[in-house]
Amino acid sequence: MAGRVPAALRGRLGDDATFGLIECMDAERKMWSEEVLAAAANRFELRLTSELTALRRDVTQELAMTRVEMLRWSFVFWIGQVAAVTGLLAYLRR
Repeated sequence: MAGRVPAALRGRLGDDATFGLIECMDAERKMWSEEVLAAAANRFELRLTSELTALRRDVTQELAMTRVEMLRWSFVFWIGQVAAVTGLLAYLRR
């Protein structure tokens, strides 16, 4: 108690009032700490939600682009296969 409340104030208030002041300050500090923690948690949750939404959007776009690329290469492969089989059949017919 001596380190938390200056001697002049403690002498002027008395022991009971000093203890009351310390209790009041502790309660305010605890309430303030809880409010700051809740505000920080809310900001963190909002930021996390925002970042996850952006990540989900980016992954979705990337998957869509990958699907398009796979379809494009599949068509190229099948067209090449049809051309090869057609050429082989034409060669065998002669």
